[in-house]
Amino acid sequence: MLNEVFNKKEIVNTKFINLLRDYSSTIDSSNGKRDLGLDIVSTGYQKGYSFGSDSLVQRAHLDASQNIYDSYYSVVAPDGVKVKTDLAVLLTNLSLGEIASNNADKILAALNKTNNTNITSGDVSISNITETGATITANSESGYKGLVDVAFTINPDLEPKPLSDFLADNTDLGEIADKSSGTILEAVVANNNEIDTSELTVLNATDTGATIKAKDGSTVYTGQVSVVYTLKIEQIDLNSIITTRELDELDDENTATILAAINSKNAGINLQDSDVTITPNGTHDGATIAAKSSKYTGQVDVTYKIKEVDEPTSLTDIIDPNDLGEIGTMVEGESPTAEELTSILEDKFSLVNGEFEIDGTPTETQATVKAVDGSTVYKDSVTITYKITHEAAPIDISTLIKTRELGPIDNTEDQTIINAINAANVDNGTSFTSSDLEITVKDTNDGATVNGIGDYTGTVEVSFEFEPEDTRTDLSAAIVTKNLTDPLNDNEDATILAAVSAANSGLSLTNTDVEITDKTETSATIKAKDSSEIYKGSASITFTIAATLPNLDSVIGTKDLGTIVDTNDATILAAIKEKNDGLDLTDKVTISVNEGNDGATITPIADSQEYSGSADVKFSVTPQTQDLANVFNKTKIGTIDDKEPATILAAANEANGQDVSIDDVQIDVTSDTETIITPVVDSEKYTGSATVTFALKDTRLELESTFTNRTLIDLENTSDETIIAAINAANADVETPLTTSDVAITLDEENSTASLDASSSTNYKGTMQVTYTLKDTTVPLNTVITGTTVDNIESSTLIPTVDEVSTALLAQYHELNSDEIEIAPQEDSITVTPKAESEIYSGEAITLTPSYVAYDIANIDAVIDPMETFDDATILEELIAKNSQIDLLPKYLTSENVTVTDNEDGTATITVTNGAELRITGTINVTYKTVEEKNYFNFLAEATGQMFNYSDYTMVVVITNKD
Repeated sequence: MLNEVFNKKEIVNTKFINLLRDYSSTIDSSNGKRDLGLDIVSTGYQKGYSFGSDSLVQRAHLDASQNIYDSYYSVVAPDGVKVKTDLAVLLTNLSLGEIASNNADKILAALNKTNNTNITSGDVSISNITETGATITANSESGYKGLVDVAFTINPDLEPKPLSDFLADNTDLGEIADKSSGTILEAVVANNNEIDTSELTVLNATDTGATIKAKDGSTVYTGQVSVVYTLKIEQIDLNSIITTRELDELDDENTATILAAINSKNAGINLQDSDVTITPNGTHDGATIAAKSSKYTGQVDVTYKIKEVDEPTSLTDIIDPNDLGEIGTMVEGESPTAEELTSILEDKFSLVNGEFEIDGTPTETQATVKAVDGSTVYKDSVTITYKITHEAAPIDISTLIKTRELGPIDNTEDQTIINAINAANVDNGTSFTSSDLEITVKDTNDGATVNGIGDYTGTVEVSFEFEPEDTRTDLSAAIVTKNLTDPLNDNEDATILAAVSAANSGLSLTNTDVEITDKTETSATIKAKDSSEIYKGSASITFTIAATLPNLDSVIGTKDLGTIVDTNDATILAAIKEKNDGLDLTDKVTISVNEGNDGATITPIADSQEYSGSADVKFSVTPQTQDLANVFNKTKIGTIDDKEPATILAAANEANGQDVSIDDVQIDVTSDTETIITPVVDSEKYTGSATVTFALKDTRLELESTFTNRTLIDLENTSDETIIAAINAANADVETPLTTSDVAITLDEENSTASLDASSSTNYKGTMQVTYTLKDTTVPLNTVITGTTVDNIESSTLIPTVDEVSTALLAQYHELNSDEIEIAPQEDSITVTPKAESEIYSGEAITLTPSYVAYDIANIDAVIDPMETFDDATILEELIAKNSQIDLLPKYLTSENVTVTDNEDGTATITVTNGAELRITGTINVTYKTVEEKNYFNFLAEATGQMFNYSDYTMVVVITNKD
């Protein structure tokens, strides 16, 4: 009896099939497969078995305890299957705590924060939103599945607050080390220790300031604040960086040579001439290096040797050519100085300072240069030539300003004096301007010192007579109406001046500026005082004096009015009438009560034709109290604008014909429709109380008629804050801006509208609808996909899958978001289009040319059905049929593209010969068993009771027994 009939590999695979049979009796014995969604592939085993759910197992280990040889099997998802994350597994914390509102964005932000995730609004839908919870459901096209219910508590105090509320008083950060974002935010915290910098970002940092801005999506802050600071300058001690101070041998002692040697000997420094001052010690073996710029401090002594020169160089060999050309501009008659020529020669010929000198005095065209006595560097002398451009010498103003007594001028402004100088010296051709002369006026205002500037030089003294212009108005012109037609009460000075001022519009004469002379009963002269700064001259006026009217002091015979109840005009007039035989002065006088409330002055009304003069009366006030219930007996006072005490009292007074003062009563509002009026404490006027009722006027504004511009353009987002800010901006003339507490906003995103309801507002009422457009923040797709090809697509199908193209695109364009594009693949072209709903990309479709990674035919199933005889074409046909899922093969696995070699052992070797031009490559050994082998497998199946498929195996070893 046959005990075992398989080699090691066959035993492993057979036992594995048996395990699958034990796992489920539903395995199809005809092909050894159970279709449960995943492929299992073992190394060296050519057939795959499908099992499992849509879970992803990377390594499945079968160990010896199951009587199976140790081996690893890889479990991989089949092409086109995406493994999704279950929200119920991912989101472990479904209690979101407190959030500002149950807006979907706020819920999603809290969900991500609580679970440390990065789920977007495109990944999930949020529904069933209540005051305490919501349902999160995965969108079908996202990388997630399932749904979860979350809970939260709404706390409006968590709404982001303006950043200025926290930083407005502490925007000067003081001195900081640098302008990096981290350093600036540390300084913000130091000045404002309660600020949360994780919610902030730093923009536009300069050497003096920066902008602190709330991060996009911050749940804590909004807006931005500018801060200022001072960058700390840390000076570097030269002793700490010039550590090597022996500079070896130098070619010369020039500053540049010494500085270059210091930089060379001390790694990492790059001192410039502007940073330090170099002073040689005079003995040609050292120098002192001292800090010059603010970057450095201290000083260092360095030593060196000057290279010895066997023979000084002749100046004639160095200064060649000896014509220096144009060397500068000078005044006519001037020559360059020896120092100027020395500097020019050092720069032009790199001569060593101190080793040469100018012999004698240079002329306007030449000079002699010679080596200094004892020079070890230079010898001989050479004559140099040069050219200078002459400019005109400044003109001495004393040669032009001959006439220096300028006569009278009306002001001492510089230009006035210059004009006077030009006028007095016109014969000398003077035409000075303020850029030619500097004027210094003497304290006595009778002369000035004049200095030439610019093209002029010299100094002269000029004199003048300062006669300020008389700008006073002549009274004869100011007083246009000189005949006063309205009679005067008298011819007193004050009466005359008042009448003249009244008769001449805009005139206001006082005894400060004028006096009256030559006064009669019908005329007078008004003369300006010498001290007046407003008027001059005089004017004669005429007038008449009105007939004499009874004097009130005589008319009111009894002036002691006794006791009265108040100081109202009507009360005082009634008392006068009672005490003076029915004298009725109503509408004929004015009454002025004195501060003590014990008397008054009675004067005629303006333009009175009945009385003149005045009279003082006296009295004592004993108030007579009134019951407020009688004062305000009409208790329904109508509709009022508000519940302010003054408003209520005014309405009560009007309804009852009263004039009760707010100072005499207390207004206590008991409800929106009722108030109680009581006397003030210790009132001498009123007693009791009065209850009055009213209706409040609805002063709220209609939303729709107030905010007439209701089309909102280019919104950043559709948050309540953004919509309200846009409404206010579009209606800037509205005095009371709309706030989030005024309205409830309902969005209709499909129609791009928002409905506002002001039911709870104290400022507005009614509803309105606004339309909006969102700002297009997308970028053209062709600015991301900038090439014309898709390279290195790995695909076993004639037309690659969307995922295969997407993988190649992402490898080529790392910034591309493949979730925002539509991919339409063909074998020879790939069309990429932004998704219609994409918030990232826009633009037209892009057509790309694909290139492929050649498919290695070694990966295909190389065991075909038994053949009677070997045949190239039949092998290729069988191989293509056996691997029908690889639709590249019919097109490319042809006799024109491959060679087929019979190995004469039941196998054939197929090699791709045109791989560079095809989409396939590689070599494969194909097993094409004979009919006899097939029959033998049938025998094994019957003998062992095992399930076999002859196409699964390449070799069979028969063992009769274990012994």
